[in-house]
Amino acid sequence: MRSAVAPGYVLRADDLAGRVRPARMTGDLSTNHLAAFGVADPRLVDPHMQAVVEHACEEARKAGYADGHAAGFEDGRREGLELLEAQKEALLELDAQERGARQERLVELLGALEIAVAAALDYQAPRVDEMRDLISGMAVDIAEELVGHHLEVADCAAKDAVLRALGCIPRNVRVSLRMNPADVALVTEFTDGLTDWQVTRLLPDPAIARGDATAEADNLEVEASITGGLERVRAVLNP
Repeated sequence: MRSAVAPGYVLRADDLAGRVRPARMTGDLSTNHLAAFGVADPRLVDPHMQAVVEHACEEARKAGYADGHAAGFEDGRREGLELLEAQKEALLELDAQERGARQERLVELLGALEIAVAAALDYQAPRVDEMRDLISGMAVDIAEELVGHHLEVADCAAKDAVLRALGCIPRNVRVSLRMNPADVALVTEFTDGLTDWQVTRLLPDPAIARGDATAEADNLEVEASITGGLERVRAVLNP
C-alpha cells in the first residue's frame, strides 16, 4: 500500500501508526561493508532489507552453481562422445586393416595350394593313366575268367544266352534260336517252358561259341555274344 502523505511532509508516528515499520540499526557502521563513504544504502537502517538482499545473493549463487554445473556436465558429455567416436573410428580402421591383411594372406595360401595341386597332378598324371589302363585290363581279364568258369558250369551259360537273346525281342512273337550244338541239347526243355516268347525252332550252329546265342524274329536278329561284349568293353577302355 502506498502512503498518501504529500512530498516534503515530515512523517510522524501519529500519522502512519501501524503502517510503517520503524527502522532499527543492528550493525556497526564502521565495519559494515555497506556503509562506504558517500553511499546511502537502505540496508543500513533496515535489517529486513539486508536479509532480502542476502537471500537474493544466495539464490543467485545457487542458480549460478546450477548453471555452471549443467554447462560443465554438457561440456563433459560432449567431450566424452567425441572421444568415444574417435575410438570407434580407430577400432574400425584397425579392423579393416586386419581384415585386409587376412584376405591377402588367404589369397597367398590359396595360390600356393593351387600351384602345389597342379604340380602334383602333372607329376602323377602319367602314373594315373598307367594305373587306369592296368586296372581296366585286369577287370576285363577277371570278367573273362568268370565267364569262362560260368560256361563250364552245367547248362546255366546256355540258359543265360537264351535269355539275353530273347530280352531284345518283343514279347509274344515267333522266334528262332541258333546256338552251339553242345548248348542246344541243354536248353531244349528250357525253351519249351517259356511263355513270353514262342520259340519255334532251335537250330544248332557250330560257328556260334559256347554260351552265345542268336535270335531271329520278324526281320530282327539279335546276337547275344559274351566274347563280342568283352571285346567292345576292351575297345571302350583302350581306345
